[in-house]
Amino acid sequence: FAAWSRKVAANPDASYGRIVEHSYGIAPGAPSGLALAAGNAQVVASWRPAPGAMSYTLYYSRSPISALNAPGVMKVANLSSGWHIVTGLTNGIRYYFVVTATTKAGGESAPSNAASVTPRVPAPPAPGGLSAMGGDGQLTANWTAVPGAMGYTVYYAPSPISFFIADGIIAPGVMKVENVPGTSHTVTGLTNGLRYYVRVVATNAGRAGPASNEASATPQVPAPGAPTGLNVTAGDAQLVANWTAVPGAMSYNLYYSQSPIRDPNAPGVVKVANLNSPSHTVTRLPSGTQYYAVATAINAGGESPASNEANATPTGSATNAPPQAAISAPNAVNERTSAPISATGSSDTDGSIAAYQWSLDNPDPDKVNVSIENPMQANATLAFGEVQTAADITLNLQVTDNAGATASAQTTIRVAETDAAMLPPRPDVPASLQTVPGIDTNRNGVRDDMEHSLHEIYPLDTPRRKVLLIGAQAMQMQVLVGMQMLAGSANTPSAGEAASQRAAEFITCAVRNMGGIDSIDADFLALQEDIALLELFTLNTAARDRAYIAYQESRAGTVQDSIDPKSANCSL
Repeated sequence: FAAWSRKVAANPDASYGRIVEHSYGIAPGAPSGLALAAGNAQVVASWRPAPGAMSYTLYYSRSPISALNAPGVMKVANLSSGWHIVTGLTNGIRYYFVVTATTKAGGESAPSNAASVTPRVPAPPAPGGLSAMGGDGQLTANWTAVPGAMGYTVYYAPSPISFFIADGIIAPGVMKVENVPGTSHTVTGLTNGLRYYVRVVATNAGRAGPASNEASATPQVPAPGAPTGLNVTAGDAQLVANWTAVPGAMSYNLYYSQSPIRDPNAPGVVKVANLNSPSHTVTRLPSGTQYYAVATAINAGGESPASNEANATPTGSATNAPPQAAISAPNAVNERTSAPISATGSSDTDGSIAAYQWSLDNPDPDKVNVSIENPMQANATLAFGEVQTAADITLNLQVTDNAGATASAQTTIRVAETDAAMLPPRPDVPASLQTVPGIDTNRNGVRDDMEHSLHEIYPLDTPRRKVLLIGAQAMQMQVLVGMQMLAGSANTPSAGEAASQRAAEFITCAVRNMGGIDSIDADFLALQEDIALLELFTLNTAARDRAYIAYQESRAGTVQDSIDPKSANCSL
């Protein structure tokens, strides 16, 4: 499993770069499962150790190896482990490899199966720092330059863009602009008011790298100009503000404070929103206190800059009653969901609520991923990500009335961890080890003990855990085929093909989860660690290990077809 999993062969028909392929060949005493991964002027070779071997010799050549001592065959001797990196190779040239084992007595085994691969310049890394800004019928994307990139491709769509664009597969509705020379591009002809999503891919020598982060923006008509001629006059416990109407404005906001307004969103500044006309009277203000005010105009493109500032001091007297804060929110939610929260039940008996502020008390942010969308609006949203264990969070609300008085409220929300609830019952350890198939209560092809182990190791990494479950399913299929063979069953060829097919799908899905095939050169050891983890948990009895070896030996001399990334099944 570890060997075939790491075989990556050239596939010039897809920008995905290289697709999983298997090649098996076992001679008595020889290493098996030789697999190759190409890099920049180098090849990583790995193989399944041969019993009794003290060292290994890796042979390679630019032509198929008919004899170990043939002209042009080079070798690296005295290798102590089951893998080696051969450097100094020529990109674009196919190299052929075999490996032999040497015993303590000095005898050399027959060669392993042959494998070949072509080193080449790696695709450029993903562009970083992608941002998007909407304009009138257009969107401008900016990103950080990628060293060595010859150009960029900009992908955009009115819905989130799958990372599969890095595999050369574009979902319906995704448009692209190729051969962008710089680190900025403006897409025109877009619909105002519709959010667009964008990703960027760097290219070099005809190869595309993985996709950047995703950014989004909404094209809009330009924001209106600032109101002019703001004038504020004082009255009995009130201020009357008037300003010049702004062409195209849909509404206005009036901001006032007891100190000069440098930032309308600063603490202590009260906002009166959605005014339909260029005038407003603020009531129930204390007398003798000077107030400052600015106005802004609103349209579909956003909010204008602030107007000129004006000030006045109310006369007379008035006593302001404080507001009342009220929260509407669920008592319990599940992880990876969102929940609406509302403060519309808040009230002010002698005025109006002018500002809202939501906040969270999260006792363990490392185990509970939660955030607030639109935290300064009456209606907001709680967004929950992965949760390691069930926990309580506190939701806080502060409201400010039109006279500047505040009130607070809070509520507790229980966040449930749902993945553990979907696991099968934890099996009894002795019972789970009694038979080769083990216990699979939910009949998904993965032993119950494997599901629990993977959840405990990766509680907050659902994508990785799902991929490893596919690997566990593939390895379990191989073990069961080997068990049938050892029992003398004749109905194993089709099951063996299915197990090999599923194993190939696992590697394709693992590469996708890494962000594309070109990430595998950097993450090769991480992939090896994941496969070693699967072998550790799956082959945890002598009987299971024997069955697994029987399956591997049954695949000697066979070739598994490559897996098309479009058709790989990445779910149980």
